[in-house]
Amino acid sequence: MYPTCKSSFLFGTPELNKHYEMLVKSMNQSWSPKLETILENKIRLIKEKEKEKRHKHKLCQLDRVHICV
Repeated sequence: MYPTCKSSFLFGTPELNKHYEMLVKSMNQSWSPKLETILENKIRLIKEKEKEKRHKHKLCQLDRVHICV
């Protein structure tokens, strides 16, 4: 990261210095491969809902079989 005194020399106001520091910090952050795109997230949520529906359906079937026996 760049020294604060250098950035305050480049930018006269504290507000500009603050924005500059935020930008520099964001460039130093590494990318995480676990981040999902919006589309990947939607697909995952749809699959989870379908799985829940199948699970609920199986439970209902088991209840019916248990009652009939």
